Amino acid sequence: MRIDCEPGIAQEISDYFTFTVPGHTFMPSFRQKIWDGKIRLYNVFTKLLYIGLLEYLCKFAISRNYPIKFLSEFEPDKVEASKFISTLGLNYQVRDYQLSAINHSLSRRRCLLLSPTASGKSL
Repeated sequence: MRIDCEPGIAQEISDYFTFTVPGHTFMPSFRQKIWDGKIRLYNVFTKLLYIGLLEYLCKFAISRNYPIKFLSEFEPDKVEASKFISTLGLNYQVRDYQLSAINHSLSRRRCLLLSPTASGKSL
């Protein structure tokens, strides 16, 4: 997810989502002074943070009294999924459970779909 904020707040977020790797002092890249031994989950330059850390980002913002505003660029619906599937030019009809799986994954943006063998996962 992209976080639009001031540079000072971006640096705070970067510090909050940074951790030191255990045993980093023994790694060659640390000994050669190429790497500082830290992993940063937030990139200050691209302003990207993993979506799975949204809950922790909210806790961070609330603890520091920063306002939060969520903007969504994409809102899928069943009609759009059906239109997209019709443009694929498939030689066979898409089954209802395949369409519902597509809608489910688009609406959640992240999901794990469990589907049995030969259920048409590759569409």
